[in-house]
Order: sequence, then structure tokens, then C-alpha cells
Amino acid sequence: MEAVTGYASYVLPIATALIGVWTVVRYVRADRGTRVSMRQAARVRWGWVRLARMAGLTVTDKTPTLLAQITSQKDGATPAPRVLTPKIKVKPDQFGVIVRARTLPQVGLEEYQKSARFLADAWR
Repeated sequence: MEAVTGYASYVLPIATALIGVWTVVRYVRADRGTRVSMRQAARVRWGWVRLARMAGLTVTDKTPTLLAQITSQKDGATPAPRVLTPKIKVKPDQFGVIVRARTLPQVGLEEYQKSARFLADAWR
């Protein structure tokens, strides 16, 4: 059992290093257009939450989670509402990026279409 515990501390750094090496190899092997798209995909992913809030593509959930209900005290203030942001998947290709976005109860196709121009400008 002690041997397993000793090796467990090496797993996370090794896995992180392998993922980093794989990303660098993919970047180096890609052509020029795909590299540009890979950088654009990273920008899209990093700035998505802030951009979605500015574009009005978020929903405020006033219902507290189960954990918040359990940990809140009777005399204390109610838990703060959560701001939900749709999840996205970004895939770079030779000609740009492909963004697939999930929907939320009040954020559907219409809201994305209304914000399409704003998103295109923000994502260049």
C-alpha cells in the first residue's frame, strides 16, 4: 500500500507533462493556417465566460444548490444566485474555428443568432 501511495504523487505531474508535449507536437506538426486557428481557439475558450456575460448569453439561477441549502444557516442570508454560462466546444481547423455551444432554458438559438454579429467581432 505504501508503494502505491509513493507513486501516486508522480501521476499528476507526468500526466500534465504528457498533455503539454502532445499539445506542442500537434502545434508544430500543423500547417500555418491551423496554427493560427489553434491560437484563435485558445482565445475563444479563455474569454468565453466574460464574453457570454457581456452578450447576455447567461442565465441567473436563483434556486440554491443542494449543498448551499444544507450549509446555509436558518438566520443567515440566503445564498447568492448563480450565473450559468452555456458550455462551448471549440475545434480549430485550417480555415478558422468551429464553435459548438450548448443551450440553457432562456438562451437558445434565437439569442445566439441575435448575438452572432457581436461574437464574430469579438472572436475576429
